[in-house]
Amino acid sequence: MIRKTRVVPYCSVDDVVERIVVDPSQREQFKAEYGEDIESKIRAADALIDARLAPYINTPLNPTPPTIRYVSADIAAALYTMDRGEYQKAKAIIDRAEEALQAYIKTTQKGAFTATC
Repeated sequence: MIRKTRVVPYCSVDDVVERIVVDPSQREQFKAEYGEDIESKIRAADALIDARLAPYINTPLNPTPPTIRYVSADIAAALYTMDRGEYQKAKAIIDRAEEALQAYIKTTQKGAFTATC
């Protein structure tokens, strides 16, 4: 399948920070301190998603389907969490993301969704 270079990530830093920082009043400070690291995790998450989807549909996806935005934010949050040694928490997030990604793949295989690139 033809792959194009991604310009816009599947999710935002805010999407990821919402999964990591429970208290909304602390999110801006967190983004100021860790925003670049989160952006790196988003790039890694998006690459993982594209690799998983490539056998089924053209990637990158544009526009980003809501499910893929959700999955990207979860994977990025899990990568950040894993880097900080919180492996059980990261595994729970990855499991949730994997379940959503599998459902998305099944949906595309049934022809219920057509991705445009």
